Amino acid sequence: MTITIEKPAPLDQNKFHTRAEVRAWHASVAAYYDAVRAEEARQREEQEKKENPPPRYLGDEDYDRIKRAEWDADMARRKQRADERAAKEQARADYLAGTPEVAEILASDPFTYTQLVAHWAAKGYTLPDDGIQHFTQGSYAARMNAPAAPASRKSK
Repeated sequence: MTITIEKPAPLDQNKFHTRAEVRAWHASVAAYYDAVRAEEARQREEQEKKENPPPRYLGDEDYDRIKRAEWDADMARRKQRADERAAKEQARADYLAGTPEVAEILASDPFTYTQLVAHWAAKGYTLPDDGIQHFTQGSYAARMNAPAAPASRKSK
C-alpha cells in the first residue's frame, strides 16, 4: 500500500512573504520529508519481514520428530560400527585359525606381539632371518613362514 505524499509548492519569488508564512512553508517541507522517510522506512520494514520472517519455534511434535530422526541415525551408526567391529574380529579369528603361507604379525605393544609370535610358533611357523620387520616402540611387525610340508616317502 502506497500513500500519496504531495510536496508543498515552492514559495512564489514574485511575492513578499512574511516570516510566519516562510516558517509555515519550512514546516510543511520538513513534514513532507519526514513523511517520505517514514514511508520508505515502513516499506523497508515490510520488505525485511518478507525476506527474513521471524523465527518459528518448534512445537513438541516437530521437536520430537527431529530428535527421533537423529536418534535413529545414531542407532544406525552404532549398529554399523558394531557390525564392522564384529566382522573385523571374525576376520582376525579366521586368519589366526587358518594356515596362510606367510603369517603377518603387526602389533603396537610388545605383549600382543609376543602373544602372536607364540601363537604362530605353536602352529609350527618359523621366523626367518629377515622376518622381523619393525621392532621399535609402538611398532612391532614380523613375518613368519609356514611349516614345510613333510616330504612324501616312496615305499619300495
